[in-house]
Amino acid sequence: MSSPLGTTCLVLAWCLVLSLGWSNLCFAVVAYGRLPAEWRQTAATTLGTGMIMPALVAAPLTLLAAFRSLQVNLLFPVTLFADFGELVGASLAPALVLFCASGLASTLAREISREYRHWQHQPFSMLSSSLGKSAPRDLYKLVMVRSLGQTWAQVLPWLFGELVVVEAIFNAPGLGLEAWHLARIRDHAGLLRCIAWLAGLYLICILFTSWSNKRLGQRLASYG
Repeated sequence: MSSPLGTTCLVLAWCLVLSLGWSNLCFAVVAYGRLPAEWRQTAATTLGTGMIMPALVAAPLTLLAAFRSLQVNLLFPVTLFADFGELVGASLAPALVLFCASGLASTLAREISREYRHWQHQPFSMLSSSLGKSAPRDLYKLVMVRSLGQTWAQVLPWLFGELVVVEAIFNAPGLGLEAWHLARIRDHAGLLRCIAWLAGLYLICILFTSWSNKRLGQRLASYG
């Protein structure tokens, strides 16, 4: 897994994993928090709406804080001497910075809160609650799928834009760092190939999120 495409895919995969974990946390706060309803909604939104630092600031601060406080070097290891497990672990730090700096965390928190409030007051949900069923359990899959799909569709431009900065600062040999290096040495042919790979990944993500959102929207059209 020493190819630029592989490294970039690892970082993006970690972003997806972080999205799943974060969305579950936000859903738990909104649906199960032992607070008044207004407080739960505010808390869920606040989880992800702190000041969003751009990757150009957040990444160096993360590297410095980890090294000074924990004596941990978060720079990507030399891929030639690292096994797959080490590369997977090394991809987590840049993915975490990318997850926050791209606005993925904050947007996901807002969407979870908004979607839960919306579907909680729909007739099918109110009927389910009146029958003694658990509203959070019934709404979990719906809220999660809609929130994840809409959030990724919104932040993809920022995600791929910050990807180049994150890879460069963490020295992660992905497509973003490779494109920057090829531009420096004026390798136009190599740069075009690298950009084509990035554009292809972006297009795949766009098509998948658009398709999933459209499909889900058709299935929910009758819910009102």
